[in-house]
Amino acid sequence: MRALKFKMAIAGAAVAMAASLAHAEYPERPLRIYVATAAGGGADLVIRAIAEKAQQFLGQPIVIENRTGGAAGSVATQALLASPPDGYAAVYQTTTMAILPSLTKLPFDPEELVPVIRTGSSPYAIVVASNFPAKNFDEFVAYAKSRPGKLNCSTIGVGSAPHLALELLLKEANIDIVHVPYRGFALAYPDLRTGRIDCSIEPPLSLTNYVRSGDLRALGVTQKMPAAEVPDAFPIATKYPGVDVQGWGGIFVSKKVPKAVVDRLHADLAKAIRDPAVAKRLVELGVQSDAEPAEVFAATIEADRKRYADIVKARNIKLP
Repeated sequence: MRALKFKMAIAGAAVAMAASLAHAEYPERPLRIYVATAAGGGADLVIRAIAEKAQQFLGQPIVIENRTGGAAGSVATQALLASPPDGYAAVYQTTTMAILPSLTKLPFDPEELVPVIRTGSSPYAIVVASNFPAKNFDEFVAYAKSRPGKLNCSTIGVGSAPHLALELLLKEANIDIVHVPYRGFALAYPDLRTGRIDCSIEPPLSLTNYVRSGDLRALGVTQKMPAAEVPDAFPIATKYPGVDVQGWGGIFVSKKVPKAVVDRLHADLAKAIRDPAVAKRLVELGVQSDAEPAEVFAATIEADRKRYADIVKARNIKLP
C-alpha cells in the first residue's frame, strides 16, 4: 500500500512539474489576435503597429486575423471563445463592448472575457462650422441654453460612443440639443458646413484637416486635458467631470486563461506600446497610448458599463 501511495505521489508531482514547465515555456507557438474590423481600418492599424513590436518580446509571431461582422465585434469574439483557453488566441475589443449590453442582447457574454491591456484611448471633439455664432465652448453652451430644442448635433449613429458622449454633455450642462445620426462624418460634413446641422461629435483625428483649413472650429474635447489633434479645443471634463469620455481599445482573452499567461502577455504588449516608435505611430493614428494595467482597465470597463447603462436608461435611448 505504501509503495502504491509513493508511486501516486511521484506521478502527481510529475504532472504538476509538467504543467509548471508548460507555463514557463509560454509562448511555444504563434499568437493569434482576432480583430473585428476590416484590414486597413483604424483598429486594425493600431493592433498591427503594436503586434509588430510585441512579437519581438514574445519570441513568437503574432498573427492578425480580421473577422468582421456582428454586434460589438461578436464574430471576432466568438472565434476567440471557440479557441482553447491557453493564451494563444486573443481579441481586440473597443468601447462598444461596454455600451451595447445596455441596448441589446449580445451573442456572447462579455463576462467570459478578461482584459489583458488597454492599448490606447481617444476623446471625442465637438465641432461647428467656422461661421457658427458661438466662438468657444462656453459660448456654445450659452447659445444652446438660449435655444432649447432648436439646435441639432450629428454623430455616427444611435448608441455609438459619440452619441452617448453627447447625451452625457446634454445632461451635465443641462442643455437640449436634438441628436441626428449619420452613417459617418463624410456624410455629415456637407450639412455641417451649410448649416443644416449645427454641430458634430467625432474623434479628433477625423477632424484635424477640416480644423486646420479653417472650415470647422473645434470647441471642446471630452476629457480633462487638451487633445493634440485639436489643441485649441476646451477640455470639457474640467468643467463637467461627467463628460470625461474616451473611446478605448484593448486586448482580451478568455477568462479561463491562466493568470501567469495573462501577465506575460501584458508585460510584452506593454513594452511594445511604450516603444517610442510604436507610441509615435499610435499618435499618428489618433490614439493616446497608455498600456493601462489589466486591473485598472477592468475597473475602467466596469465604470463605463455602469454610466452608459445609466444614461441609456435616463435618456430612453433605443436602437432603431
